Amino acid sequence: MLSHLLLLAPHSLRILFIGNSFTWVNDVPNLVRQIWEADGSHQSVQVERIDAGHLEDLAGNRGVFDKIKNGRWNAVVFEGAMVSMSLTRDYPQDTAISLANTARKAGAKPYLFVEWPRRGIDETDYTLNVYWRIATPTKSRVIPVCRVWDRALKMQPQLDLYSPDGNHASALGSYLAACTIYRYISGRQIPANPWVIPGLPKEQVSVILKAVRAQEIVS
Repeated sequence: MLSHLLLLAPHSLRILFIGNSFTWVNDVPNLVRQIWEADGSHQSVQVERIDAGHLEDLAGNRGVFDKIKNGRWNAVVFEGAMVSMSLTRDYPQDTAISLANTARKAGAKPYLFVEWPRRGIDETDYTLNVYWRIATPTKSRVIPVCRVWDRALKMQPQLDLYSPDGNHASALGSYLAACTIYRYISGRQIPANPWVIPGLPKEQVSVILKAVRAQEIVS
């Protein structure tokens, strides 16, 4: 399956990431770039990142909206929807919707990077539902990193996906996120011998790659 991105830019891609610490810890955008540039497609990838606590914090930030409009991006990846820590509240997502619509109108494909659950908390379905509220009116593509994360832990519960705070990702967890994002944006399966962060345990990487490859992508 080929992404529209391959048709738009056969040799060079521009991807903008907008998100919080789930995106910038371990530099997920740069991990995506390195996986992509090593996959044999001979495509170069330029990534940029805008940090925001939540997407809703960007309301009225003309600089961010202008960067989306004028950056000639192939894709914009959004992370940082307003979610309830208690899983009981329903927050507005108006700015997230505006940002995604701005990307689409500018000719970029909007993607929603759905972060993993906190350690020991069953919140994947809740978080996915929040992001679907953004995806539906904006025709954004949901990247369910949370589903792949859950699958990997089901396959091997001792995987070292979390940082010590039980919330952010370890290098292995960020690699899982980057592989999943790569797969959704490129439209390609993970290569047989992908680029891997140096020093990651091979047996744990093998589980991660199996979990990513098992994720069905629905057009």
